[in-house]
Amino acid sequence: MAKIITVTTPQNKYDITIDANWIDSDKINEMIKGRKYLIVTDENVYSHYGNLLKQFDCVVLPVGEDTKSLKYFEKLIDMLQDKQFNRSSVIVAFGGGVIGDLTGYVAASYMRGIHFIQIPTTMLSMVDSSVGGKVAINHPSAKNLIGAFYQPEAVYIDTAFLNTLTLKTLSDGMAEVIKYGLGFDRDLFNTLEGFDLNCLLMKENQETLLDIVKICCQIKARVVGEDERDTSVRQLLNLGHTIGHAIEQYYQYKKYTHGQAIAIGMVIKSRIALCEGRLDQKSLERVEHLFKQYQLPLELDEPEVFKRILEAIHLDKKSTRTQIKWIRVDTIGSCQIEGLQYNDIIEKVENLK
Repeated sequence: MAKIITVTTPQNKYDITIDANWIDSDKINEMIKGRKYLIVTDENVYSHYGNLLKQFDCVVLPVGEDTKSLKYFEKLIDMLQDKQFNRSSVIVAFGGGVIGDLTGYVAASYMRGIHFIQIPTTMLSMVDSSVGGKVAINHPSAKNLIGAFYQPEAVYIDTAFLNTLTLKTLSDGMAEVIKYGLGFDRDLFNTLEGFDLNCLLMKENQETLLDIVKICCQIKARVVGEDERDTSVRQLLNLGHTIGHAIEQYYQYKKYTHGQAIAIGMVIKSRIALCEGRLDQKSLERVEHLFKQYQLPLELDEPEVFKRILEAIHLDKKSTRTQIKWIRVDTIGSCQIEGLQYNDIIEKVENLK
């Protein structure tokens, strides 16, 4: 039976529906509801689901972070204008986080807002980027610098889509899943310790997988409901991201995936928690082992450049003029927001050496 989670914000209410092997052409037609529509996807997703998508009006974009740009934003806006979309039309994101973020920002911007549906196809987009209404494109100086808060009308998750992912892509998404366990839910962390990349998608573990996705979405829905516009408690969801985004930017989104970068960020936060007495040695070992279990890195290949990488956090969206919002690990299952100066962060990192 499908698992349904309702996201409630001050001005919006919508459902996340989670099941396996349930999204087909009939279901997509139900979502569209006879409206003028456009489905946005990428070349990789289309290579797997072309038979499903070829009967629909669909635009296929290049794969990769470079697609989340002004160039492709303008391309989609031009397409909607050519097709004479209006405010009753709908644009559907069928893909991972890049497609969802780009499509959502187009939906938020065109005619000041049209209908928008998320059909995430990666673990990262299922448990994180498709939920909560953060939509954005990148700027050369920083990731997600141009964006909006714009909620979809619905999110439809089919975990069967995960079966076509490479192990690297699945691993990338598992970093966000581990984030929910490390920062919010000890029981989820414990559950993840009993699996790895090779067994998570096995048929006999389907119900557990559905529960894992559901728990992550429940946490995100609860936090977004409390703080839609990311001014307080929602910033906890950025555990590992301040460092992670800086790593991604430094390497121009080419060396480390998003999941790999935030994994490094979370490991650093956990090691700092040990140094500051909040986490014991055994717990740190569990954290590091879990990241290795899901084939995620614990540290940079070039640790000597780390101080230069950290300079990028001045542009982080969670920063204020005087402080940087630093999400610290307290214990497994708990994290907190600290307001720190840049020099304080440098000192914390250098104390790990």
